[in-house]
Amino acid sequence: MNFRELYVNGKKAIRSRSTEVGQYDTIVTTNPYNVGDSNPEGGPYIVLKADEVAGLDGDKGDQELFLNNSWTGNVLRIKEIVNDTVEGRVRVYLQEPEFTIIFNRPHPWVGNYRGSGHVTHAYLLENAYELIDLENEWYLDTAKNTLYFKAPAGMTMSETEVVAPQVETLVEVNGGSLDTPVTGLTFQGLSFQHSTWLVPREEGLVDGQSLQYMWSANKSNEIYVRRSAAAFYVACADHIRVENNEFTNLVAVALDFEYGTHDDVIKNNTIENIGGNGIQIGKFTQDENTEYHVAYNPADPREICTNELVINNTVQYIGQQYVSSVAIIAGYPRNITIANNTIAHAPYSAISVGYGWTATPNAMSGNKILRNDIGWFSQVTDDSGAIYTLSNQGSGSLMAENYVHDYTKNQWAEYPANGFYLDEQTMGYTVVNNVLANTANIGADYVQRGSNTYLGDFLRVNVSENEDANAIAVASGVQDYLRTTDTLKPVLYRSTLTGNRVTLEGYFPLEETPNVVFTGGSGELKVTELLEHTENTVKCFLPEGAVAGPVSGRSGVC
Repeated sequence: MNFRELYVNGKKAIRSRSTEVGQYDTIVTTNPYNVGDSNPEGGPYIVLKADEVAGLDGDKGDQELFLNNSWTGNVLRIKEIVNDTVEGRVRVYLQEPEFTIIFNRPHPWVGNYRGSGHVTHAYLLENAYELIDLENEWYLDTAKNTLYFKAPAGMTMSETEVVAPQVETLVEVNGGSLDTPVTGLTFQGLSFQHSTWLVPREEGLVDGQSLQYMWSANKSNEIYVRRSAAAFYVACADHIRVENNEFTNLVAVALDFEYGTHDDVIKNNTIENIGGNGIQIGKFTQDENTEYHVAYNPADPREICTNELVINNTVQYIGQQYVSSVAIIAGYPRNITIANNTIAHAPYSAISVGYGWTATPNAMSGNKILRNDIGWFSQVTDDSGAIYTLSNQGSGSLMAENYVHDYTKNQWAEYPANGFYLDEQTMGYTVVNNVLANTANIGADYVQRGSNTYLGDFLRVNVSENEDANAIAVASGVQDYLRTTDTLKPVLYRSTLTGNRVTLEGYFPLEETPNVVFTGGSGELKVTELLEHTENTVKCFLPEGAVAGPVSGRSGVC
């Protein structure tokens, strides 16, 4: 018998731990020599305060140290705990393979990564009988095949429902090859619960980023990652609809479309209380034997997850076990639309698109992140973004009319959180009309580390006092009766009049001609001919009789 999750009367029980839920201690320091280097102190180890270890010695081999290091959450199985040379401290030695991987991983280095002169990574200890001290805590002794559970006062175990998940993947939709896809299935009105994932218990877990976990790393920053298991898994399939379902109490990923998928719809679902990522789309590397900085661009474009719609979902309380998780994440998608989702309570970033940290042209283009309502993210880890992107995303990508609010730098963070974080080599985006409100003065509102078109946003505004920002906030997130055809609309940022010529700036899809309408003294005046139409500009003559006034209707009106 082996499991990492336990549910009692429908609620998740607490795996025995050294701190209360939502709290961490901080390590004293590390001795982070790279594995194989000369080290007179006896090899790499982590130093903790002795009084925080509660008499543990690591001798059973199933005790774990959860270490939060910058943007990563790591599960490190303990090999041995011994007294340090300094009184009141202990050294924690780790099992393989995580011992070699985490001490060789350069980014983020487990040592003094920020150069501040000390190390303050957050941590907790988990999975030991000695750590049971609160009601609803449990410990599984695999050697004795015995489960220990501290029942609340008054609970009668013979009348109690206890679920110990045993299955990693509850549903798999897989055509088996690109030539034989599954097509046209709909999953609607269902509840998916109680999956498990045992890799962290069997191998430990050293995160690369966003729960793509490392199986090899060296100090030259050559990194190889694997994909986490999913409760609902799709590959080699198209025109799949996942609508109006509940995904809850699942580990590691709730819903995963990995490769060979196109024209699918993920809509109106509630995804909450998830151990890892909420929704995951596309590959992050060609395969686990491809170094993770190498751009993904398969020889057969049918492999690329293309034209996927992720719309009108509620995704909250994800990353409940693995704190580098993201609510909605896409590796290298093409023409994905992530729109009108409500996202809250994420330990790391809320939405992430792209991987690889590369300027090399790759599978991505035309990705759209629109009108999402994002709050309370970056609650455990750091160097995050409400919307986080990486790498060259080709042409036609758009980040518009997202409403980001209510976040701050958490107490364990080594880096701040950011609003709109276009990280290394991100290029190809038009960024316009996003709203940032009700947040502390931390991090950066907008980070750009590549070539993108930034037209302007509403940053640090009082939504109740700004008509345009309020309109964007109201139209963001889950909406009643949202149609798939409502997702991609023109986005107007500003207009300029020069003589009798009008220049409109914003985002205007090239696939169709914008409908440009002005207000006249006797009603609407429709433009019948455009002088110019690009992705970011529309030019036309001012119709005779047009009335001067402010631009109104930020979305879908030109």
